[in-house]
Amino acid sequence: MTNVVENIGLEALMDRANIIFTNGYVFDGTADINQLKKSFKAVFDYVNKFKFQLKYTSQSDFVWLNTDSTTTLFNHQLSDNIEADFKNLSSQSIDLIGNAPMIVTMIENKYKSEFIIAVSSNHKYMDARSANYFFNNFINHYNSVLQDEPALSKGILSKIKSLQTISGDNFITQALSQRTEINNSQNIEDLLEYKIEDIGEYGIDRSELTKCLAHFKTSIRAPQISQLDINQCIAHCRIIYPQITKNSIVCAMLAKSIYLVNVEQRSKPAKHKISFKMLSDLLNDENRQQYTGNYISFLPVTIDGEKSLSEIALQIHNRIVEFKKNGIDISMFSLTEQAIKQELVGTSDEALSFVVTNWNNYDFLDSNRFLHDCISKKHLSAVNIAPKDNLGAALVNRPVAVINFSPNSELCLSFFPSLKCPQENKDLLTKFKTLLHAKN
Repeated sequence: MTNVVENIGLEALMDRANIIFTNGYVFDGTADINQLKKSFKAVFDYVNKFKFQLKYTSQSDFVWLNTDSTTTLFNHQLSDNIEADFKNLSSQSIDLIGNAPMIVTMIENKYKSEFIIAVSSNHKYMDARSANYFFNNFINHYNSVLQDEPALSKGILSKIKSLQTISGDNFITQALSQRTEINNSQNIEDLLEYKIEDIGEYGIDRSELTKCLAHFKTSIRAPQISQLDINQCIAHCRIIYPQITKNSIVCAMLAKSIYLVNVEQRSKPAKHKISFKMLSDLLNDENRQQYTGNYISFLPVTIDGEKSLSEIALQIHNRIVEFKKNGIDISMFSLTEQAIKQELVGTSDEALSFVVTNWNNYDFLDSNRFLHDCISKKHLSAVNIAPKDNLGAALVNRPVAVINFSPNSELCLSFFPSLKCPQENKDLLTKFKTLLHAKN
């Protein structure tokens, strides 16, 4: 194992976008606060990457420098309303985290045995699934200490210590060598030719970014978080197409929401296409235990907005199957790394109406006793951003939705703060709610 943090081009972009994402895990019961703090520090101190800071010169010229020190931030607060304080935490997360990779805040209800463990992460260090992996091992360490299993807690630290960040180039070489069926050059050609449209003009033009960013820096950024029961909608869609996933259905609801705003509020024609980007996690289970970082790609998806919700969900499902089967997501990562080396990111506008990312923590979903002697209730999510320049702003210049499910199958839907028009996110949420009981 090397102690060097190698370069992933996407992490230079994340440094400029300055995204702090917060996962909130809600529990019933009582936790040992002192041991939570000790376990967090123990696991945190074993992550090699957390001893480094990214020095940025340009998107193709940056380096991770070893500082030989870490800042462990663990806070505890009593609360009258833990979910309201979770929102407040996210709105303050930029200032709270500073230059640290991560901060944990335990928000405890004053009046009953209920609390949130909120984990705020700096996106330049890792993607959401890497943050989930860290959180799961932090909780496993806590559980093993309370259950007097020293061998298990020691093994967890050993596993965390072995995590590396290999370069984007090395990851691509490894992925392509392991999956010889991937035709990388053909995939890249297909991606470059893939038709995308933003008829509703949601993307902010590059010429507007300076003005938007200046205004955004003076605005109050309150997160938009909704908890929704979409089970009826899922059931109706699956009557016709039982193979489609929850993720595809939620993405279809977002695309249909864009379509409805376009037609009903922006006077667009009844028949038109909607294009968006969907995040794809590139690490398999084995890789997840080896690497930490931003090993993700954003895949373009185009659907027919006028189709029924179930038909749109099927279009999205088939697109996901296609890019997973053919390794198109790996090729998209390769294409992005090439563009960053050539300093092309942010130099042209993309015809995309929104971006969507899925933060599901499947270990948390699989057990209602995830935390020792407590009951798992919800998984909340929220994001704050403070782009450092126009390049960073270009990465978040349209609606960005975050979706994840809780153990009770409730959907948490949140949006990145809007650089230009907060009402846009509110309009999309309003239309999304009209689809909760859709029967087509």
